[in-house]
Amino acid sequence: MDINVSHINPLPNLIVIGAGKCGTTSLHYYLSLHPQICMSREKELNFFIDTLNWDKGIHWYKNNFDASFQIRGETSPRYTQYPFLQGVPERMFAVVPDAKIIYILRDPIDRIISEYVEHCASGTENATLESVINSGDRVASHHCPIVGINTNRIPGIYLKTKKEKHCRNVFFRFNRYILYEICN
Repeated sequence: MDINVSHINPLPNLIVIGAGKCGTTSLHYYLSLHPQICMSREKELNFFIDTLNWDKGIHWYKNNFDASFQIRGETSPRYTQYPFLQGVPERMFAVVPDAKIIYILRDPIDRIISEYVEHCASGTENATLESVINSGDRVASHHCPIVGINTNRIPGIYLKTKKEKHCRNVFFRFNRYILYEICN
């Protein structure tokens, strides 16, 4: 998609990314309460993902933001799903090169347990946590398929190592890079 963004406004100048179960929903909500910040109504626009909303075009994307606000933002945790989703940082940089990025991380083990509990509560998981970690034949991590102990089973174990290093290297091109870690 060829996009000339020089005349387009409003675009977000803040993007919140991070793995699932790391607090992105809470941060999106809290930021939306600030009088100078307009967060997108829909939390996960997923615009920069070519297989989701990229084809909707820049006009669809900009319609999610109010130009009268000093800060306009969106929150899309899926933007961090490298290597499963390719080209996200490049598309972000092409459209919003001056956006501030808030990347939320969480202790990987706490995040895994939180996702496990969520799946148990929703009825999509009935095995013990130990059997889930040790098995590779079932896939419960459909929300965030980032490499884990088993690549199909426990996402996010990479968070503090390879994934964080990759994201630091990929998102370095943004003028302002902010990395927050949410710890229990």
